[in-house]
Amino acid sequence: HLVEMVQASGVAVELEWDRIPLLEGVTELIQQGIVSSLYPQNVQAARFIRNQKEMCDRVNYPVLFDPQTSGGLLATIPSEQAAKCEQVLQELGYQQSCIIGQVISASSDVPPLRFF
Repeated sequence: HLVEMVQASGVAVELEWDRIPLLEGVTELIQQGIVSSLYPQNVQAARFIRNQKEMCDRVNYPVLFDPQTSGGLLATIPSEQAAKCEQVLQELGYQQSCIIGQVISASSDVPPLRFF
C-alpha cells in the first residue's frame, strides 16, 4: 500500500526500520519460514526499495510484503502535526502508533522507498 501511496502522490519516503511495529510472534513465524500465500506476489514490490540489497538480510524483511499487515496501518500527515497526532492516538489507546518515517522529494531515477 505504501508503494501505491507514494506513486500516486509523486513523492518518496524514508522509513526508520527499527520504529516499524510488529505483531507479537511475527519474528518467530518468519524464522520458521512461515509467510502468507501472497508473499511471492507481494515481494515483487521490493524493486521499489532503494536500498533493498542492504535490507533483505534482516530477519523481519518478509513482513514488509505480508498482506495481513499492509492495510490501514499508514497515514501521512503534515510533519508539524505528526508529534501531536501520535500523542493523541496513544492517549486514545493506540499504543503502537508511532512516527516511522518522513515524506521526501521523489527522484525519477531511484526507487521511492528507503529504509535506515
